Amino acid sequence: MIRIVTDETTFRRLAADAPTEARIPVAAHVDADPLDAYRRLRGDHGVFSETTGGQDGWGYFATDPERVVTVGTEESAFDALRETLAAERLVRGDCAVPSPCGLFGWLSYDAVRELEPLPDETTDERARRTSAFVRSF
Repeated sequence: MIRIVTDETTFRRLAADAPTEARIPVAAHVDADPLDAYRRLRGDHGVFSETTGGQDGWGYFATDPERVVTVGTEESAFDALRETLAAERLVRGDCAVPSPCGLFGWLSYDAVRELEPLPDETTDERARRTSAFVRSF
């Protein structure tokens, strides 16, 4: 069962004052196994993240992201993140969800080279991408 937490009046009030490009979260409680729901809905570039340990918490999944950002070996993963997030506008209102909108993804182990100088004693023979993110919600 789905229970929408954000009421329409609040949403409309926030939307009236928000920039046109802003995201306004609509919170919902879903009484279902989140992994099962994700399995049924997943698509290309899907993402599933939830709190661990069998405790109550938050679960997120994205099934059809509006944007996929991949970063090659010659690009900066952190510059790509900064550029993507610079255009984001979030109007939270009283939304209590910790991460109601945004990016999900990964950074490779080699991304640490952008944060601190390390000796370059190995040859990158595979030339794999250093990160990938999806923008959803």
